[in-house]
Amino acid sequence: MMTWILATTIFFMSCVSSNAMADEVQTTPKSDEVALDETAKVSSETPAVVALKIESKAEGSTWSEPVFGRYHIQLNFHNNPVFDDGLKYYNKLYGKASRYGTIGADYTPWGWFVNFGFGLRSSMFTDSGKAASGLSASTGEVTLDDNGKTSLTLIPFQFLGVARFTPFTKKWIVLEGYVGRERMYFQEVRTVKATSIPVSGSASSSGITGDKALTNKGWLSGNVTGAAVSILLNPLDEHSVRSMVNSMGLGFTYLTLFKEQVTYLDKDRVSFGRSSSGIGFTFETVK
Repeated sequence: MMTWILATTIFFMSCVSSNAMADEVQTTPKSDEVALDETAKVSSETPAVVALKIESKAEGSTWSEPVFGRYHIQLNFHNNPVFDDGLKYYNKLYGKASRYGTIGADYTPWGWFVNFGFGLRSSMFTDSGKAASGLSASTGEVTLDDNGKTSLTLIPFQFLGVARFTPFTKKWIVLEGYVGRERMYFQEVRTVKATSIPVSGSASSSGITGDKALTNKGWLSGNVTGAAVSILLNPLDEHSVRSMVNSMGLGFTYLTLFKEQVTYLDKDRVSFGRSSSGIGFTFETVK
């Protein structure tokens, strides 16, 4: 009896073991098939396809992902400003106004396709000409003093609110507007052999070395408004752009065309209010 029970138990265990092995054999190929399927899918996608998918994902960004970078650096070149806000006789004293450059930086923490922030600009303008020996109060005509020369230096500092807008995800074209205040240091040095009428402020002696040198200097304040349009230059030289990204974090380069107006409200003092336009370059950080 015991022998029959032992034989039956061994036979039953061998059957269960065989079924389990059969199931394992049947399931293993299915797992392999899935793995091979996934491998085939991955290997069938070329690097170009993967890059395209990444790009498509980037283009589908939400409002919480900014389109613009946080910082912008600007190098602008003003083309012969027109002093049209009080200094009507500038061209008679100095001739055609000189060109000058501006360097600036913006910090724009808010926005999506419209970006808002703050900006700082600074520049230096110099010119040389003649002193004025006479000024007609009725006609505004200026008589030049040929006995000496005069030089003018202007150093403006601009504090601005800045807004940028683009309708394109890749920012092919960017529109910009800004408004703010200007604080300008001016200095006029006139070297004359005879007494001349100051053209700005009150004259004070700054030392005598041969001829007499008179210096007018001070600070003035005005309002600034401006507009600009920027065109993306990245497609022209992708290699240089990648180099700037790695070294300085600047991922976008624009050619910028701008128009600017500065108005001084204190008419009791000399005014260096002016309008100017020009061309420049804007460098923007990556997101």
